Amino acid sequence: MVGWHSFSADNRNWDLAYWLDTHFDQMLAKVSWAEFDQVRAASGDALAPREEILLGRLATCVPLAGKDWLTRRRAELDASAFRSILVIRSLGAMDRAVEDALGQLEHGDLTSAVLSARIALGHIIDALLEEQGQYGSHLPKWRARRFLAAGSVTLPFATYWELETMRDFDADDPAKWIKNVLTLCQDLSSKIEV
Repeated sequence: MVGWHSFSADNRNWDLAYWLDTHFDQMLAKVSWAEFDQVRAASGDALAPREEILLGRLATCVPLAGKDWLTRRRAELDASAFRSILVIRSLGAMDRAVEDALGQLEHGDLTSAVLSARIALGHIIDALLEEQGQYGSHLPKWRARRFLAAGSVTLPFATYWELETMRDFDADDPAKWIKNVLTLCQDLSSKIEV
C-alpha cells in the first residue's frame, strides 16, 4: 500500500506519494532477472504504471537527501531486467498495432489503419527510448523531450518529429503514410537490443 494525497496549492494540482524503502525492494524484486519472464514483460503487467514511472524517474531525479541511497538504488535498477521488460513490452505493443493496421488496410478501413499506425509509431519510439534508458511510455506527452534527452538514437529527431506531427500525411493517399510508418516500425524493431 502506498499512501497518496492529492491537493491544490499555489494554483497547481499536486500528488504526494509516500513510498517506503521496502516498496523499492518489492518493485526491484518484480524486475529482477530471476523473476524475468518475456511473456509477462510483453503483456505489460510486470509493474503497475505508478511503479514503472517511479522506477523510471530514479535515473533523473534530484535527491534532496539520501544521495547514497539513490546511488545504490540506481545501480540496482541498472542491474535489473527493468530496461528489457519495458523494451519487450513496447515492441510487443508495436507488433500488435502493426498487425491491426495491416488488417485494417487490407479491409479498406483507412481511418482505423492511420490510428493504428500512429499507435505503432508511438510504441516503437518508446522502445528506442527505453533501450537508451529514457523511460516514461505511460506519459507520451513527454516523448519528444525524452527523445531529445536520449541524444543519439537510430532515428534522427527531425525524422521522428515529421512522423509524430504527420507532416507528410496526404489525406488523399493515407495508405502511403501508413505503409511508410509500418515499414519504419518493422525496420527499427530489428535494430533494438532487448
